[in-house]
Amino acid sequence: MSFRRKLLILLALLVFVSVAVVTFIVSLLARHAFDRVNDERTAGLVAQFRSEFSRRGEEVARRIQAAASTPEAARMAVASAQSSPNYNAFLDDAQLVAEAQRLDFLEFCDDRGTIISSAQWPAKFGYKEPLISRSVSSSPFLKEEETPSGPSLGLFAVQPTTATVPGFLQLSSSPLAIPSMMCRRWRL
Repeated sequence: MSFRRKLLILLALLVFVSVAVVTFIVSLLARHAFDRVNDERTAGLVAQFRSEFSRRGEEVARRIQAAASTPEAARMAVASAQSSPNYNAFLDDAQLVAEAQRLDFLEFCDDRGTIISSAQWPAKFGYKEPLISRSVSSSPFLKEEETPSGPSLGLFAVQPTTATVPGFLQLSSSPLAIPSMMCRRWRL
């Protein structure tokens, strides 16, 4: 092999290795930059979600507190304190209070977890609400709720009074539609 040919092969190999190293370094730096931007964007979305969740939770808690302060709730509390309470008269009261407080769903329960009145599903009257029998957080939380039209994801708040009042805003008709919350598509 001649010296020219050896020099040409050496230069070609040197150019190839240089281009490969530069490509690898640029690719690595670009990947790290995109990962960093993605992490910052994710952190921003999580902070936005937490802020909106907190704000909406406080709003729901205020509405539930207002619902618990209504004359209907007081009448239910008095009725639940009796030795053999008759809840038939309160069948539609939750719907009226839910409309007044702009809540999608509202249930009034006694201290044993028996549903006294349900805005979203009046047929649940007399059934047990499993949420009441457990010790629930006083802060708002997400929960899937069964409705006549199927499951719904809701932002819940429970306001204990003499008659316990769980209520929430419906976020979506599908439990898998959680990303819509990040777009601030909250239904009131």
